[in-house]
Amino acid sequence: MTLKSEEVGWFDASGMVSPEFGHTDDKWSSGNGIRYSSERLIALESAGEAEGVDFDSFLTLMENCERQPGLMMRGPTGIHIHGDQQSFDDYIALFSALRTIIDSPNSGIKHKTRSRDLMMRIYAHGLKTGFVYNNVDPGKFTVHSWLGRFQFFRPTLEYALGFGVPWWRQAGFYFSILTHSTTDDGWIMTWHQIHASGVDNWITQRFEREIMSQGGAAEFVFRGHKEHPVRAWFPFALPKPRTF
Repeated sequence: MTLKSEEVGWFDASGMVSPEFGHTDDKWSSGNGIRYSSERLIALESAGEAEGVDFDSFLTLMENCERQPGLMMRGPTGIHIHGDQQSFDDYIALFSALRTIIDSPNSGIKHKTRSRDLMMRIYAHGLKTGFVYNNVDPGKFTVHSWLGRFQFFRPTLEYALGFGVPWWRQAGFYFSILTHSTTDDGWIMTWHQIHASGVDNWITQRFEREIMSQGGAAEFVFRGHKEHPVRAWFPFALPKPRTF
């Protein structure tokens, strides 16, 4: 069996991965399609099934979710603009998937370039707005859309892009790992944060030992939908970072 053979029926009409089976005619099956589609891409790479066409289709889908350059919506342009505010989880999972493409030996230069370009657009939007990502009313400040309030958000993106990170943002990045939430989302979002960053040191290794003692990262993907095929192919441990 392969992930691709098992995942038929787990997509919605917009091409986003659905948490539930049988929503293929539904244009809006989930509010977290970016996160779920990102986790599916990571699972494809882990299963050794990711090919150029998979990177192309994923990147096109994510690019179609940009309401403005670097400002992500919950669904592709022209299909649905969700009425509530996007939070950090879809962004962090997306960074993790883009890092997967950049690191993959199976991706081409064009895939790596498009992945980095998307991260750069997200970063540029953050610099322009003070890391406010208001996908409901672009340009307007709200606390919920201010993703810069999360101390891990900006440095995760800076590490992923290979930028220098000042010590005070490094401190926030590592403190968030050491004090991560032990909810299901807390575990998997911290995993995505570390994976996206490419950082490998005693703090990230400590987290990896912790999550492995809980059954590995795959244990926290689609936790409420244990029959989801992505769970069976998602990596348990953190892939070792590669240079790009």
